[in-house]
Amino acid sequence: MNVPMDIVKVLPRPGPVWGTYPLRAADDTAPLWRRLRLTTLLRRPLGHARSIARAAAGAAAAWHRLDDAARAGALLAVRVRLRREGLTPAAAAHALGIAAAKATEVLGQTPRETQILAAAVLLDQRMAEMATGEGKTLALALAAAVGAMAGMPVHVVTANEYLARRDAAWLAPFFAALGLRAAALPVGREDIERRAVYEHDVVYATARELAFDYLRDRLAFGPRSEAERTAAALAGASNPPPLMRGLCMALLDEADSILLDEADVPLILSRNVPQAARRAFLWQALAVARQLEPGRDFKIDASERSTVSADARIASIQVVARLFGRLGRIWVKQVAEKALLRVRLSAGPVGFDSPVTFGQ
Repeated sequence: MNVPMDIVKVLPRPGPVWGTYPLRAADDTAPLWRRLRLTTLLRRPLGHARSIARAAAGAAAAWHRLDDAARAGALLAVRVRLRREGLTPAAAAHALGIAAAKATEVLGQTPRETQILAAAVLLDQRMAEMATGEGKTLALALAAAVGAMAGMPVHVVTANEYLARRDAAWLAPFFAALGLRAAALPVGREDIERRAVYEHDVVYATARELAFDYLRDRLAFGPRSEAERTAAALAGASNPPPLMRGLCMALLDEADSILLDEADVPLILSRNVPQAARRAFLWQALAVARQLEPGRDFKIDASERSTVSADARIASIQVVARLFGRLGRIWVKQVAEKALLRVRLSAGPVGFDSPVTFGQ
């Protein structure tokens, strides 16, 4: 379901506002400055993220002073607050502080100021550049935890499959301590396994795997809107469930590699045609081909042995339209006409001693 971000100030997550498959509305008709979202860069200076990071550090210190019962209540309260208020500065800072404190408890690593600042920048829908060794993996995890606690399915996009598996395995206990589930998307597995992984709160995957699964969902959905799909389901139609839960929040590890190096690589999705449909098409072609007569419905230039005359082309199209016009659009295309004549030549003799090859 597409909902304009400028109209609905609700976090993109599955529910009554965004539907079961949230998608950001396309801004193709918007001015260039809006499509580039320069207003986001100009609206909030870096000082905004720094203030969130400082408030998060204070929230982490306050968390360490609580007993176990108070911590459970505070964690529940911040999740409710995020779902009610969204990623407001105060709510995001509170959640980020709790996530940083949990990282210290579970992973044994206390997030540094630069890591908390990077997470705050990411939550503000901007990019953060970090030097090697500054710990961008943990910074991404902090931002992912806040987004997931707000109810958004989060995709952490990694540069390769190894990093996805490694980071998901290392950070799974951290997310579990926050009441969240994390997993890496398996490569080359059946849809049922991939769908189960997408049910997790945080999914680590490569850009290619995410893009292909999105394309598979679009093919399964077709051009229908979510309202039309819901109406069809209520009427008893059986539609395959989507793999993903929409495109709600993505955090990019190695953004330059994903947005620049991989952006110009075309993604081609193919699938096998059901054999039953192919057999039905061939039987239809054979049945109609046997009703064609050489000279009446088509002509072959024996000297050229490679073309069908214009009169024959028109005649064969008329025969196809007359006999099989109700079988589908494929039968009114020229490619079906040529295939039909080839089948006719194979179905019985037409008066030539040698085979005839048709041109393109």
